[in-house]
Amino acid sequence: MPIIRHGSAVADDWTLIGPEDADAALSDGDVIVPLARLDDALAVERNGRVGVDIGNDADTGTLQGLVGRVDLIQIDFPSFADGRGFSLAKRLRNLGFEGVLRAHGPLIADQAAFAESCGFDEIAIDDLHAARQAAEHFAEIRSVFATTYQEGLEPAGAKRSILSARHAAG
Repeated sequence: MPIIRHGSAVADDWTLIGPEDADAALSDGDVIVPLARLDDALAVERNGRVGVDIGNDADTGTLQGLVGRVDLIQIDFPSFADGRGFSLAKRLRNLGFEGVLRAHGPLIADQAAFAESCGFDEIAIDDLHAARQAAEHFAEIRSVFATTYQEGLEPAGAKRSILSARHAAG
């Protein structure tokens, strides 16, 4: 599964642990666990970081409970047309989460700049979607969408939003 970080494909240092995987897998390396197994992963003597995989329908109480406890939060996107994960990312950043935020699912390159502006650090796409839209597409599109209309949602490296630029010029 390719990981896109700031428009480039990077190696995935994390191992996704499923709900049925043995408890021994929880203690070795950097792991991403389902929310239902988070307490188990945090209770094990570890030599790595812990991340959690959550759905895009998680409630605010769940989000608050993750801040300060995990190093990575992976938010699942069941479809590129389902934008609830963007709202969750913004909410997590507003709650003070400073770890890695990963979008997981069939996002398209056109959504990458918006994902970054909402607080995502990286996007994990499956091999099927990567075959249709390679990492190079993400880099190319990222340069096209260098600004936004929304205040406070500027992509990394952007000086200011289009709205701010218009007001300053006007």
